[in-house]
Amino acid sequence: MIPDLTADTLVPWVQRNVEVGAKVLSDGNASYNALTRLGYGHEKVFASHKRVSTGQYLPLVHLVIVNLKTWLRGTHKGAVRARHLQAYLLLSHPDHP
Repeated sequence: MIPDLTADTLVPWVQRNVEVGAKVLSDGNASYNALTRLGYGHEKVFASHKRVSTGQYLPLVHLVIVNLKTWLRGTHKGAVRARHLQAYLLLSHPDHP
């Protein structure tokens, strides 16, 4: 979990977790703009990308997000707070004991 969507947070996270030269797909957030000059491929994917909805362009990402939202709203009735979200996500992981 990251605290915010600023370049000061996102760019170091990408540098720690993504190999230089890899293509990073992101939304239109300007915080990712520095990636190209740092040696990453960067493609912005908007709600509609090349006339294809992002749900079709990034189907697994959207499926995971929709399922997570459904689980949080249904099982927990929307009562999960940000400070506890990481714990709920860990408990829902299939490798968690």
